[in-house]
Amino acid sequence: MIYLDTSVVVAVLTGEAQSLAVTASLRRQQPGQLWISLWTRTEAAGALAAKVRGGQLRRNRLSQALDDLGNGPWRVIDVQARDYDRAASWAAQLPLVLRGGDALHLAIAHRADFQIATFDGGMAKAAALLGLPLADDLI
Repeated sequence: MIYLDTSVVVAVLTGEAQSLAVTASLRRQQPGQLWISLWTRTEAAGALAAKVRGGQLRRNRLSQALDDLGNGPWRVIDVQARDYDRAASWAAQLPLVLRGGDALHLAIAHRADFQIATFDGGMAKAAALLGLPLADDLI
């Protein structure tokens, strides 16, 4: 199973350059293989709105992208209290250089024993340092 972080989801929803290959990879996955979290939905909504404010996404595309976020080819996993605890612990580890939200993504994927798909190089490096599996074939 594969956990898609926000960088992948937003790229797919907005048609970013790197999303063409990822979208094709997503289509090849079996139903139930792709996962996002409730946190991904929250973070993606904020990122999409920021793209509108920054002129990178047209306002009329925002509504469609938000609909697609709720109806994408992925299932949604809940965030649990222990995910926050693990994320806090990892975010405090100086060598990992993790933002809180990225640490939360990694903690959720770790708990569920999912591979992680991300375009965020820092997050991928932290995942590798933690021994978490990356879905390199998807990206």
